[in-house]
Amino acid sequence: MKYRIDRLDCPACAAKIENLVNNIPGVESASIDFLSRILHVNASGKGDLTDLIRTAVTSIEPDASIIPCTGCEAAEDILESNAKNDEQVLRPG
Repeated sequence: MKYRIDRLDCPACAAKIENLVNNIPGVESASIDFLSRILHVNASGKGDLTDLIRTAVTSIEPDASIIPCTGCEAAEDILESNAKNDEQVLRPG
């Protein structure tokens, strides 16, 4: 599962959210890519954890919202491509 987190402005808050989501029963692993604001969640079972994840997110960032992600791959591909381009531009020689 992937979720976009809107209005997430603080890397420390992202780390706290990641920790909370990792402690939700049924979550095997969770990580946030702060640059893309994408929360990646690997869960066991087939239950929908969206409400529990939303509660965890808003307990740290009350103004944040989570949106189940469709098209996240495209956004991540663009960010990865931009990072590679930046790396090439910054490389000496």
